[in-house]
Amino acid sequence: MRKENQHKGVYRPHYLPHWDYPDVRQFITYRLWDSLPKSQWKIISEQVAIVPEERRRTYMGHLMEEWLKTGSGCGILTAPDVYPIILDDWFQHNKTAYEILEWVIMPNHVHLLIKQYSGYALKDIINNWKSYTSHKIKETASYRRAIANNPEFVDSVWFPNYFDRMIRGSNHNRKTRQYILDNPIGLTWRHKTVEKPEDWPLSSATEQWKELISFPR
Repeated sequence: MRKENQHKGVYRPHYLPHWDYPDVRQFITYRLWDSLPKSQWKIISEQVAIVPEERRRTYMGHLMEEWLKTGSGCGILTAPDVYPIILDDWFQHNKTAYEILEWVIMPNHVHLLIKQYSGYALKDIINNWKSYTSHKIKETASYRRAIANNPEFVDSVWFPNYFDRMIRGSNHNRKTRQYILDNPIGLTWRHKTVEKPEDWPLSSATEQWKELISFPR
């Protein structure tokens, strides 16, 4: 990953603003292209528009997360031919461009908490993740099955935007870490309901994921 030596501070390329500062902790969410139908996005946008502007970002994040938890879309991220691609790419640059502190892979979205290193712009980090994994995921059997059932999915893997939140203190950091780890509770893994974070191997709550991938550790 190329070091840009440039951070943008607060900027708004789309509807959501982004924070990009050196040496800070960032909570990041990005999702599959088909995880939020246009009809649902319209409903969320209408709900967000009626709340005070200073609350819109937090409220939108809450509404989107509640929808994503319904498992909308093809949900291929937890397929055994897909999640190793994501993990390989994340950890290839770990402790070079950023440090991964917590993470979870859900069926249709991912969450990470990272420490962003100076000189590596957040947009470049996330674009790098999306670009590499999109190319690799398109080669998988799971993706081919997904596009067979949803022809509109063929041109993209990831939704183009992402959600980020800069961590603003120890309490915010603690709550964010726990939120990431608790995300899979209620899902099913290998015919068993996830009751605690350690039941879900595709997260930093457990060491199980290291047995599910092939890259050197």
